[in-house]
Amino acid sequence: MLSGEAALASTMERFVLPDNICGSVMDKSTHARAFMSVFNTHLDPGWEGWLTVELVNHGGHRIEFEAGAPLCQVKFEWLDHPTILPYRGKYQDQPNAPVAARVEVA
Repeated sequence: MLSGEAALASTMERFVLPDNICGSVMDKSTHARAFMSVFNTHLDPGWEGWLTVELVNHGGHRIEFEAGAPLCQVKFEWLDHPTILPYRGKYQDQPNAPVAARVEVA
């Protein structure tokens, strides 16, 4: 990634969150120290699919990644009770490829 560039990537893992677990996408320290960040997205209980990760190079140098290299980490949290409204939105069951923003028109 060039300096100032943004990109979308897809995880190698497919996620299936039960109704009592949520997750948060977090930066990896090594990449953060090179000024590359991921948008810290929330994974709702009930969501499933391959995760699209949003990356931005804030540094002054080009950053390269090898295929399969870890770009971020996901922190999971148990809920006290399963949610009564599990995720069933527009990003449910994302494919194994980056998915651009889907804007809902009312």
